Amino acid sequence: MGSLLAIFATPALQHHFWKRQRRAELKLRTVETVVTVTAKFIQQWIAASGAKQQYSPALEWYENFSAVEATVKALFAAETYRMFKTMENRIEPNLGAIDSQYPNVNAFIEARDAAVKALYSEVI
Repeated sequence: MGSLLAIFATPALQHHFWKRQRRAELKLRTVETVVTVTAKFIQQWIAASGAKQQYSPALEWYENFSAVEATVKALFAAETYRMFKTMENRIEPNLGAIDSQYPNVNAFIEARDAAVKALYSEVI
């Protein structure tokens, strides 16, 4: 009886754990993409501000960011997605520093770090 139960239960259990593993892999890849895309934004923003210019990402960057946002929304919990959106709202030439005429890249980096930490903590 135990052998029959094992024969029928094993594929279902394997499939369950395979799905969980696959989802975790997709989440980790998504976090890596968020880190890469935001790092490019930060570096380009710093370079432009050093040259006394206003930085606006290229259309391709926005396309990549939009794609990763959709993945974050689909794979992660609503609270984690809200953390991501908090960081996303700062992606503009003045880094979301509405009350300040002096944008602060460190505030953006802190928002990015909080979002990335929330993303990673949901996976690991």
